[in-house]
Amino acid sequence: MVREDYNMKNWVRQHRIDLLFCAITLLQLGLLLYYGNEKAYFFGDEIYTYGLSNSVGTPFLTPDSDVWRTSQDYKDYVMVGSDERFRYDSVFANQAADVHPPLYYCFIHTVCSFFPDTFSKWYGIIPSMVFFVLTNCLLFYLSKRLFGNTLKSALPVFIWGFSALGISMGLLIRMYMMQIFCIVLYTVVLFRLFMDKRKRDYFYVAVTVCLGFLTHYHFVIYAFLISAVFSLWLLYRKQFRDFLLFALSAGGGIAAGVLVFPAVFSHIESTTHGREAAKNATNLQHLMESWKEYYKIVNQYLFGGQLKWIVLVLAALLLLMLLCSLLAKVKHKRRPEKAFYFQDVLKRHALSKNLRFLIAVTGVCIAYCLVVINLSLYRDARYI
Repeated sequence: MVREDYNMKNWVRQHRIDLLFCAITLLQLGLLLYYGNEKAYFFGDEIYTYGLSNSVGTPFLTPDSDVWRTSQDYKDYVMVGSDERFRYDSVFANQAADVHPPLYYCFIHTVCSFFPDTFSKWYGIIPSMVFFVLTNCLLFYLSKRLFGNTLKSALPVFIWGFSALGISMGLLIRMYMMQIFCIVLYTVVLFRLFMDKRKRDYFYVAVTVCLGFLTHYHFVIYAFLISAVFSLWLLYRKQFRDFLLFALSAGGGIAAGVLVFPAVFSHIESTTHGREAAKNATNLQHLMESWKEYYKIVNQYLFGGQLKWIVLVLAALLLLMLLCSLLAKVKHKRRPEKAFYFQDVLKRHALSKNLRFLIAVTGVCIAYCLVVINLSLYRDARYI
């Protein structure tokens, strides 16, 4: 009995960070279930999520002064009929008429097909919650690889999942939570390729790029930016064979996505979203106005309105480290090997592959936000 207690305590001690992650995720799921149960309002695009996923021959059902719409018309629009289950051809046709790729809508249609002639908000919320949990798992895996089996590895999951943005994305009946999952998944795949150099990860690059492409076009922006950084690193290291394999894998993923959903070309050329995005790309005034608005969004949704103070505290800590470095240099003038120098900290970590990857991803995320901010038609937290 004593031996079993010792083994249990030892197991708990070894897996305490994993248990902490599970506890954090369960608490976040509890919040999602609570707020999901309280959800009584549907954003307009959430209704279109159901309609585009489940309607047959009617991508958009809008009020028409010449046609009387009955309540049954609207029910038929958002529900799967008994004879319309698993009609993925209809999903693809609806999305060809819309401005988004079809993969997320196929998921929603699949869920609704198991419950024909019924409607529930949970048919849309549950898939978002599933991708929320999967994103947490990937984020925790990446954090453990970067920071080790320490409390720091659970911190990103805690900050993301309990933020207003994380909770909102976990409840929004749109494809954005799935897009976030694909972005984090691609980051993990590239990290494994960067650190472990396993050949099978090139296949995962192609699969992830294809899945992300078929989820939301904004994924392609992130994938392009981080792939460009990774490609430059390979070329700098003169790993030309690896660069070629990576380019073929990523390009193959895009090609597969286009073959599955060739309507992407019409979305870019002929839709309002495509034309407006191209127009905004060269509009400096639009960029400045969008940046101010998105700063407010990030400040409120991620940092509870305290971003200014957080930046000031971090700046103060940085200055304190510099001051300690200078004081230590003076105090230990005759014994420099005992001194703490801020520049020595940078030198010790300069060759860290983990730090390089973290800096690269941070830079890519900032660049991605700048691009999306400039291209977005609407200023909303879901786009970043």
